[in-house]
Order: sequence, then structure tokens, then C-alpha cells
Amino acid sequence: MVFGVYRNNHPATAVDHCCHCYFINSNEPNLVVAGGSYLRIFRYVPMQEEGQIKHRLEQVLCYNLFGVVNSMAVAMYPGNRRHSLLLAVGEAQLAVVDYEPSSHTLKTKMLYNYEQDDQRTMFLQQTFLPQVIIKFNI
Repeated sequence: MVFGVYRNNHPATAVDHCCHCYFINSNEPNLVVAGGSYLRIFRYVPMQEEGQIKHRLEQVLCYNLFGVVNSMAVAMYPGNRRHSLLLAVGEAQLAVVDYEPSSHTLKTKMLYNYEQDDQRTMFLQQTFLPQVIIKFNI
């Protein structure tokens, strides 16, 4: 039996994916940044500087995920006041996560595994990473 091992020696400093959404609070926009297996959430803080209002970023939360984020998208489900994140992790996994304000953690709403025999060798046959795309029909 073969087990895959993934370990970060140092936190990722590069940004692979980012999005602007209302993830933590429905009244305050956030910048969600994914780099490696880290998910960081920032909020915009207004500052008065030379008669102009400028914004700076303040990191609110940081999560270490179990796997590298290959793609990220934002969606708002009916009945929710905040956005949900769709994270493509690994070869054939898609997770839908929400912010849980009572415990300040991520709550996995849905987890999809697409690991049929024909999809297990995706990286051997295809050279692109999975990408999450959301299309709305209005």
C-alpha cells in the first residue's frame, strides 16, 4: 500500500488564487487568498491619508488546509447571507466551505470526490490543473 505524504516546511509566500467576496460578514467585503495549502482572509481597513481615504489590508484569519488549492471560486447559495468558497484540491476533489462565526473555523458544506478509475491518472494524461468555473443562467 502506498501513502502520499505532504508537508510544508515553510508557509507559502506566493499567491496562487484570490477573490473578493463577503465571506466572514455580509456587510464587510473580504479578500480571500490561497497560496499552497494556506487560505488567508483579509479585510479592508479605511485610512485617512492626506485628505484621501485609502484602504489597507488586515489579515483576519489563516487556515492550513489538507492539500494544495488548485482552483478557487465564490458562490452564494440561496438562503445564505455570506458567500461560500469552492476549492478544487488534489486531483479530483471539490470542497464547498463556509465560515462558522461561532467557532471561527471553516465548515465543509459539501465534499465531492471524482475518483473513478479513468480519472485517477489525470495528471499522467493531462497537463492542466482542475479549474472551478461557475456559470449562471438568468
